[in-house]
Amino acid sequence: MMLGLKLLLFLIIIIFVAVFSSQNNDPIALKFFTYEFPDISLAIVIFGTLLLGFISGLIPASIRIVSLKRHIQRLEDYMELKEKTSHKPTPGSLNQ
Repeated sequence: MMLGLKLLLFLIIIIFVAVFSSQNNDPIALKFFTYEFPDISLAIVIFGTLLLGFISGLIPASIRIVSLKRHIQRLEDYMELKEKTSHKPTPGSLNQ
């Protein structure tokens, strides 16, 4: 359910950016520090900025997901080891 909602929100954002970009596709001069990019389409700048934003959000999220998966694996290994050691019969319990 939550994944579908996120996908729908993502598609709505993409549609809004596409419409905005298509209505604002005039060539502009872009300056960044000492670099200058003359006559770049504003649509390219908007899509590039959106893509950069998604990537900059995706990298920390991916790192967190990998970290949590490793933590889960360590907990599962610990629980498996604990179950193996708790089921060993003690020497006195066999005679009863």
